[in-house]
Amino acid sequence: MSVGLVSYGLDGHRLEYVEFFASLIEELGGQSVCFRKWQDVVFREDSAFFLMIEEDLIGFSLCAVARSAFRRKTVGLLFRGREAASPKSMAQKIKSVILRSLRASRAISVVSIVPFSVAPEISRVASHSIYDPQLWDQNATLTVHASDISHDIVTAANGRKIVVALGRQDNDKGFGWFCELWRDEAIRENFLFACAGKISANLTEAADEFVHTGGYRVDRHIDRRELMSLYQAADYVWAAYPPSYDQASGIMGRAVQYNVPVIVRESSTSQRVLNELTAGYVPIQFGDQRENVSKLMHSQASLLKAGLGDQASSRSGVAQAKCSAVDVLRSVLAL
Repeated sequence: MSVGLVSYGLDGHRLEYVEFFASLIEELGGQSVCFRKWQDVVFREDSAFFLMIEEDLIGFSLCAVARSAFRRKTVGLLFRGREAASPKSMAQKIKSVILRSLRASRAISVVSIVPFSVAPEISRVASHSIYDPQLWDQNATLTVHASDISHDIVTAANGRKIVVALGRQDNDKGFGWFCELWRDEAIRENFLFACAGKISANLTEAADEFVHTGGYRVDRHIDRRELMSLYQAADYVWAAYPPSYDQASGIMGRAVQYNVPVIVRESSTSQRVLNELTAGYVPIQFGDQRENVSKLMHSQASLLKAGLGDQASSRSGVAQAKCSAVDVLRSVLAL
């Protein structure tokens, strides 16, 4: 069985997604061909697999409906299902109506990358759910080598615990909050905060102050080798995002796979996912600097007490996430 993978670009994580799913489909006994436009797969007889519905919701919908007339399977990954399940803006309401309509067709599968067990309301707009592939797509036994950046950060830490914020740094990724937490003297004495990724222009002033007070900054794109080395160097990975960006996080997913505790916003989707996987995390809350400092200072003891982050438990959770996701994808892609 052949599958047409649809990805509108190969920048950022997209190339990794394409390569990973091509490999997974081959493991399941199929073959794949990658396309850049929905028009390229609309008349194909094999299954069409859109790696991100939000790249082009209208294109996905038109393609899926046209193909359903010939009973041809169309599958798409839904990244931001909660905003469609509980829409607030007009754009979100339109998205909700479209997805609910598509859900009625047996030939169309909308697969949320946030599981229904974490956010049951998403089942109103999606037909299936899996854990974000970036929670289970890595070979965690691979040897990761240090990079110049990771070496410099470990040296600068000088025995302090290392907290890293990876990838693009903007308001969605809570970078302002990251910098605010760093202002605390006790935090600076016991931790080194490091950010590695392109920083949004509107946060330049906050980033400059962050560096002036001893924070470590790399304001550029980080390649895959450097990224993996930073997971290895980190004691904690930052994934505390605001309510407006309450969705699956690839940065968090990779941290889970490498058994690095994650700093997340309390009551977020990320926290609920981590609870299900029995992965280590530190929950913090916007606007409560004193409590957040206390939680981070006592995080190691809290993780041990809660039984979170144990390597065996974490790996078991990741393995279960992969097993259930593979079963769903095998079914919807008819492999």
